[in-house]
Amino acid sequence: MCGIFFFFFLPELKGRTLEEIDELFERRVPAWKFKTTKANIMDEARKEMKDREARLHKEKDEKRAVSEIVEERRE
Repeated sequence: MCGIFFFFFLPELKGRTLEEIDELFERRVPAWKFKTTKANIMDEARKEMKDREARLHKEKDEKRAVSEIVEERRE
């Protein structure tokens, strides 16, 4: 009887981060599907970090270009 309860109501949390567990509960994933369900939060975080990094590099390049123009005008 307890085995049936554990299978259907207590999810497998091994190898999951707290953020992934939170996402799965928010999406109301059944306990027996936790092990096979892929959480998207880590992928979204990686994409966001890449976007921020690209934006910072772009801003840095723009500042470098402006400083080069200023230096040219001083000469």
